[in-house]
Amino acid sequence: MPIILKAISLILILYGLSIARLQTGSSFFLFWLALGSAGFILSELIRKGITDRIPLHIRHGLIGLIGLGGAIYLVLLLLILSASHEMADDHPDYLIVLGAQVREKGPSRVLTYRLDAAADYLKEHPKTILILSGGQGKNEPWPEAEGMRKYLTEHGLPKESRVIIEKESMTTRENLQNSFRLTGDVPVAIVTNNFHLYRAKMLARQAGYREVSGIAAESTPYYLPNNLTREVLALIKDFIRGLS
Repeated sequence: MPIILKAISLILILYGLSIARLQTGSSFFLFWLALGSAGFILSELIRKGITDRIPLHIRHGLIGLIGLGGAIYLVLLLLILSASHEMADDHPDYLIVLGAQVREKGPSRVLTYRLDAAADYLKEHPKTILILSGGQGKNEPWPEAEGMRKYLTEHGLPKESRVIIEKESMTTRENLQNSFRLTGDVPVAIVTNNFHLYRAKMLARQAGYREVSGIAAESTPYYLPNNLTREVLALIKDFIRGLS
């Protein structure tokens, strides 16, 4: 048991380090490092028999809490995955592309997936107006919305008359709140990556939109565990925020 636990912990730490190499500005890679480190410590406690000294009722309680956490994670994961293949078939008035990191050489891969999905949709729906939403982070050369417009212009889409730039937002919640101030309550489609779409649609409804559909862009499979876990924790955070 301790050997298997150590092996899993090592994999988690190496995965966290690979996430850190992306230099996205997010510190979520620390989650994997902390989880892996905790696994190493637990494996040593088991190996030395220290866990056997813990009263049985406390051990059962801890196992119960871990099981409850796992069940909550699984339920939220299934909710996230339920929207991961959505493709709007209606004709929304606006298409909202949520921002992600931009670099001097261009959009990040995550954002490129979103922009390519938006471009494909706009080619088939010429009357839909595009909103590019995203401000400038500390590690970005310009606002995300400007980087998105540059990318789409270079790829022949869209015409300037069909684009609204929103470059003040710093979070997904702000993306949608600021977009709602520009459009009012009209039918919209949210373009974001498959792992992000469920929560984005939820936040869009909270912002005031009643008719919300989604366009699920692709994502990189290797980083999907990181992105899905981050979304699960974000949903929990949103739930707690709603209670306060």
